Amino acid sequence: MVENVTWEIQKDLCNQIVDELLQYPIAQVYRVPFSCRYPSNNNPDNYPPQKQSLDVIKERSNDGTYASAKDWHRDMKLFFMAILHKSTKDPLLRLIAREFNRKYEKKMKRFELFQEKKWTEKCNILRKKIDELILNSPETIKPHFPLTMTMKPEEMKIASYDLEFIIRCSRKISKPSDILALSNILEEDCPNISTCGTDVQIDLRALKKQTIFVLLDFFKKRFPEEEIRPKIMFPIPIQ
Repeated sequence: MVENVTWEIQKDLCNQIVDELLQYPIAQVYRVPFSCRYPSNNNPDNYPPQKQSLDVIKERSNDGTYASAKDWHRDMKLFFMAILHKSTKDPLLRLIAREFNRKYEKKMKRFELFQEKKWTEKCNILRKKIDELILNSPETIKPHFPLTMTMKPEEMKIASYDLEFIIRCSRKISKPSDILALSNILEEDCPNISTCGTDVQIDLRALKKQTIFVLLDFFKKRFPEEEIRPKIMFPIPIQ
C-alpha cells in the first residue's frame, strides 16, 4: 500500500479491483462467505477469524469498516490465503485458486502507479512504445503526428534504408528554398556549411539522430512520391 496517499483516493482502486475480480467466472466458486483466519505463526496483529468473501470486503470498504488501504489489503490477503489453503486437497480447486490469486496479484501492481517514480517509469515505457509506433507508422498516417517525438534520440534506431532515402532525395534538391531549408536543418550539426556551391558533401553518420529524423520528415513531405524501399532490415547504429 502507498503510505502518502489517503484511503479515500485508494479506496476507488480497491473497489475497482474487487469488481474486476468478481467478473471472473472462477469468483463464483468463492462467492459464499466462509471462515478465514491467519495461522498463529503468521498473525502479528492477532487478527481474529473472519467470515470472508469479495462481496464482504467490498461492503467493508464502503461502510467505513476500513480506515486505510492497509486494512483492505489485510482482508484481501487473508481471503486469498484461505482459498489457497482450502484447495490443497483438490487438484482442480488448487488450479482455480492459484489462477485467481495470480490475477489478484497482477492487479495489485496498479498501486505502484501512486508512487511518482513507478508512475514515471511506466509512462516512459508506454511513451517509448507509442513513439516507436509513430516512427514506423504508414506514410499516410505520419503527417497527422507532430515531428517532435518524446522518445530520447539515443533510444531511436535509424535503418539503412532511411539513409538511402535521404541520399536519393538530396540528389533531387535544386530549388533555392529547399537548399535554404536544408541549411537551417543542418546548421547546428554543420555550422560552417556553405550553400553557395553546386555540391555540398555531408557525412550522415556525423549528424545527430534528431537531425536525421528531421531530414527524413522534410524529404517525406517534399517528395511524397518517393518510396522508402527497405533493403536491409537491420538498424545501423548512429553514434
